[in-house]
Amino acid sequence: MSVLLTRVEWTDSTGNTTPLNNFESIIIKRDSQATSSAATILLKNMFNRLVSGTTQPYSKYISDTKEVLFKEGDTIKIYVAMTDTIRNINTSTESPDLLMTGEMSEVGVTTNTKKSIFKLTAVDKTWVLLNKLWAFNYKDSLNKPAPNIIQDVVRHVTAEVSQDPESFDNDGNFVNNGIQSIDARLVSEDGFIEDTRQDSSAFPVTSIAKTFKPAYEFINDLSTLEYTNDFAGADDEDNPTQDRIMIFYVDEKNRFHWFYPKDGATTTLNGAITATATTITLTDSSSFGSSGRISIGSESIDYTGKSSNDLTGCTRGANNSIAVSHLDGDIVTSALRFIEGDSSTGNRITNISLRRKTFDVVNMVIYNAGKDLNGTGILDYYYDVNTKEKQ
Repeated sequence: MSVLLTRVEWTDSTGNTTPLNNFESIIIKRDSQATSSAATILLKNMFNRLVSGTTQPYSKYISDTKEVLFKEGDTIKIYVAMTDTIRNINTSTESPDLLMTGEMSEVGVTTNTKKSIFKLTAVDKTWVLLNKLWAFNYKDSLNKPAPNIIQDVVRHVTAEVSQDPESFDNDGNFVNNGIQSIDARLVSEDGFIEDTRQDSSAFPVTSIAKTFKPAYEFINDLSTLEYTNDFAGADDEDNPTQDRIMIFYVDEKNRFHWFYPKDGATTTLNGAITATATTITLTDSSSFGSSGRISIGSESIDYTGKSSNDLTGCTRGANNSIAVSHLDGDIVTSALRFIEGDSSTGNRITNISLRRKTFDVVNMVIYNAGKDLNGTGILDYYYDVNTKEKQ
């Protein structure tokens, strides 16, 4: 029998973290672009203590001076796991159970004769941090391509000089009282903003100007084909070098990611590996990212680096799968694997709805497989090119 595990952590402005409980309900909405990702949490307002000098009991979430403890800007982390056994929720910085990191945007209290309820609304941290306003004219004469402009925008709107105890310097080092609350380094600087295109060429120099618009709007525009291709130069409008819109988000460590959404890469093992090997040699690693997750058989494996055809820093048995040995020539893929009736990959098909009609000619299957490791919707199709049916 499957077990749903949930944990919600609240971090206040002083940095104190407290697990929340006494839930009435938790409603989470995730969106791939983070503009509408939000969580609504209803907490029972438990009267659980007496304060010296008073006769009425105080709520768990009310201070001794009768102030609501929750404040706008507090951090909410929501962890969710569906497992076959009872276990502790993984709350590490690389937790696969972390579903959402949000910032509290609204706090409400409802009290009537039957019950008292706190209503907490948290919005996605990516949207909160990048919703700050910025005005600038990035002219061609500045000689900046899209990734460098994005880096500049993110650093300007998230600069927290000597105010944020958990922040970064310009080299991406996590320091106290740094100058950046978001790590916005390029891939060439060991960061997560891609600064070369899919054919390893440089992004074209571009220009963009906005007056007091959210950083989100700058980044949205710079992620489109218009800014990542040079249609007046070497790039073909009918077959552009960058033929997809770039994806961006801020992760749980406040690191800004901007990357091209790749299809699942597939290759084979170049040599057998044991269940404890931390370096894996592929036949061809060119389509795999510099870090990420791969699947071999039913095992998921995280890796932190790539050198030639070697994947390094491998964490075996990721995503609650089981680390096992694999043979030379076994298939390696970067895609999530879903196998009906088999949950050993850490992924499970929970519902299938297919319909077949006697007089229909089916030449295409469109499928929605939830979200990938970056929170982006997995929507794809298979088309039978041999069919003569035109519909």
